[in-house]
Amino acid sequence: MSFRIIEEVERPQKKSRSKYPWANIEEGCGIFIPDDSPDKQRRPNSIKINAERYCKRHGLDWTWEAFRIDLDGEWGVVCQRPTVYDNDEGRLL
Repeated sequence: MSFRIIEEVERPQKKSRSKYPWANIEEGCGIFIPDDSPDKQRRPNSIKINAERYCKRHGLDWTWEAFRIDLDGEWGVVCQRPTVYDNDEGRLL
C-alpha cells in the first residue's frame, strides 16, 4: 500500500443545483412530480425530506407536506407548502 502524509487541504464545496424549484414555491402552492414508470412509484416522504433539507441549507423555515395522488390519470407525488391556519379561529397565522 502506498500513501504519503500531507498538510491539511480545504475540502471542496459541492455546488449542485436542486432538481426541483423549492425556493419558487409559494405558500398554498406545490409541485406535482409524476412517477418515472408504473413499476417504480415515487415515495412522498423522500420528496418531503428533499424539500426540508433544501430549506434547512438555505435558512428557510417552511412547512411541507407530501402525498401520492392520481392527477389527470397520471400517478405521482404532490409536495406542497400548506397555508397555515389558526385551528381555534380558522384564520391565517
